Amino acid sequence: MRSNNYFSRRWQGQVPVATLFWRDMLGVGTLINLTTTALALTMIINGIHAGFAVALHFLPLPFNLFLLATLNRAPDRNTLLMAIAVAWFVVMTLA
Repeated sequence: MRSNNYFSRRWQGQVPVATLFWRDMLGVGTLINLTTTALALTMIINGIHAGFAVALHFLPLPFNLFLLATLNRAPDRNTLLMAIAVAWFVVMTLA
């Protein structure tokens, strides 16, 4: 049974690896992470409590983990793709 839900389609391997990697992870995921990081830095500059800024910065972490896990579950993944995905995850988490 095919699902139309964004998350379940990816979790069940119904989305091509190229779409998961290029669009979802490197495109949308990076945009979300850069946006939340920029907003967190703006909060710090404007004197808002650093705890709120840290929480905002790490807000996309569950989505990032989801993307990494769906790529790892994909049957047609390869070692290079996974190495790049793990590096992306580390950079997005720490940057």
